[in-house]
Amino acid sequence: GKRAAPQTDMAALKQAIADMNESAANVELLLLKDSNPVFSLPEAYGFAYAMKKVPMVVSFSSHFDETSHGAHLVLPSNTTLESWGDSEPLKGVYNLVQPSMPPVFDTRQFGDTLIAVAKAAGTSLPSGHETFLDALKARWKNVHASVSSADSFETFWATSLERGGHYGEQTSSQVRVNVSPKAFSLSYKKPAFEKKGVSGKSLVLMPFPTVKNVDGSASNRPWIQELPDPVTKIVWDVWAEVHPDTAKANKLKQGDFVQLSNYFGELNLPVHITPYVHPEVVAVPLGEGHSQYGRYANTQQGANVFSLLPETTEGKPSMSTFVSVSRGRGRAKLVNSQGSSSQYGRHIGRTKHVAAGMAGSLGHHGDHHGEGHHGGGHHGHHEPKQMYDQRVHPTYEWGMAVDLAACTGCSACVVACYAENNIPVVGKEVCDQGREMSWLRIDRYFDGTEEDPEVSFVPMMCQHCHNAPCEPVCPVYATYHTEQGLNAMVYNRCVGTRYCGNNCSYKVRRFNWFEYDWPEPLNWQLNPDVTKRVAGVMEKCTFCVQRINGGTNQAKNEGRMVRDGEIQPACVQSCPTEALAFGNLNDPKSKVSKLSKDARAYKILDHHINTQPAISYLENIKYEI
Repeated sequence: GKRAAPQTDMAALKQAIADMNESAANVELLLLKDSNPVFSLPEAYGFAYAMKKVPMVVSFSSHFDETSHGAHLVLPSNTTLESWGDSEPLKGVYNLVQPSMPPVFDTRQFGDTLIAVAKAAGTSLPSGHETFLDALKARWKNVHASVSSADSFETFWATSLERGGHYGEQTSSQVRVNVSPKAFSLSYKKPAFEKKGVSGKSLVLMPFPTVKNVDGSASNRPWIQELPDPVTKIVWDVWAEVHPDTAKANKLKQGDFVQLSNYFGELNLPVHITPYVHPEVVAVPLGEGHSQYGRYANTQQGANVFSLLPETTEGKPSMSTFVSVSRGRGRAKLVNSQGSSSQYGRHIGRTKHVAAGMAGSLGHHGDHHGEGHHGGGHHGHHEPKQMYDQRVHPTYEWGMAVDLAACTGCSACVVACYAENNIPVVGKEVCDQGREMSWLRIDRYFDGTEEDPEVSFVPMMCQHCHNAPCEPVCPVYATYHTEQGLNAMVYNRCVGTRYCGNNCSYKVRRFNWFEYDWPEPLNWQLNPDVTKRVAGVMEKCTFCVQRINGGTNQAKNEGRMVRDGEIQPACVQSCPTEALAFGNLNDPKSKVSKLSKDARAYKILDHHINTQPAISYLENIKYEI
């Protein structure tokens, strides 16, 4: 089916702003639902000024943002997780949104507010429309009639709720992908405002949405701010990416402030120098620079790149413009969580190069013509001689497999780990000291050349080594190996010597240097199944041992073994590409067991230091065209 076109009409928006500016009689009441145009509309549109001329502005928002700050009345609305709703993205595809929880605060759904106001104003409503849910059901009665279902409406409604909607048979034609280079070429016309006083050499300003921040609506969440950008690995900041040649021409160094200016205004941003951006482009991430969005979002005030964008006469918003570049005043501290962008020949993130048409060769060991491993290294499985008898795991031996060909570096697993395990957010200054607390990180390595780079994303968590370097150095036996193959932590035993962290080859142990607090209402996000650690205690990934215990106890009560896939750590559950697999290595039929024996499987650093990790990585795949 044909995808529904987005209902974006910039011409209608410009006309509405003109009406707001003209007189109060044109626009007496302005309702704003779940939008923040004061922040996200370019200042060229003059929305914030026009809004001040409207006699009554009502903001329906779940957060107090820049637009809500300028409204006369704020009516707090439910979040998506607390709301009913539906959509029809494709003809015959009906999505149904239902609340996953009751409202946390004294809020109300937008539709219910409109119904309540209509009743108070004496407006007659269709019979039975007491709530927004009633109106939604009435619409779905039409859907029920249109799909000619044999079920009664109540049965159809219940089935649709369970499935998340109603999905008719799709008769889609074959999709053809355009791989012509012309399809990806960018052409820019210098805007007319260039003539209005911009001096110096102009660069194309390319605002881009990051995977963690998109349009900035998530900027007030500390988990998002402390999440490293997947490519630059910068936390708690906004930056301007420029090419080394551009930086040299403008006498810029890493961390200098750069002033980007055009007819609409100017921004002062820290410079991030990278060869992976075009020399005539300055790229700036969207979504930062809030001034009224809470303590975690207001850290880079005045860095809103939306403000430099021009108006557009087309039906879609303009997403690029020209700016003059000059060195700003002062130096900034860009905090980067990536230790090094190079693997230094350690073969941590491995890539297998496969010639086109040789995909079938992936199931075999070894290198042959048309197939090779980036950087060489040892592959396949080896059983080194051991000095000591190895630990036997009689029932379960928990392990994980990470498919690097599926990992996109999106970092959803990192945030899920924060959420599940009560991991504290420490802020920019402590991150700069290398004391971030995330149990799971995505290491990003650059290989290849600057013209043809090869990016490796490697999820790195506690490897649960069978020969764990951390265990023999703990003087109080706080970290030990369980009979189920886990490298466990007993927080009550830990006295904070940090020997284990010093001896960890993978640098995945975190020490609580401070007593971290969760200010209201963030204390509500704590998981009651996981202890809140205190200062002086070491912590790290446990494969979500609380979930493992819950699953094994349930299976034991039912007199059976845990089924494959029945237990999912938070990272596995949240991965959109299913790059992570978890299960029992003792079960030869389990997914993780099969993947650990795959021809692409290897274990990081195991050949060098014989740690025997429980986590197998599957090489990335690159097809040579």
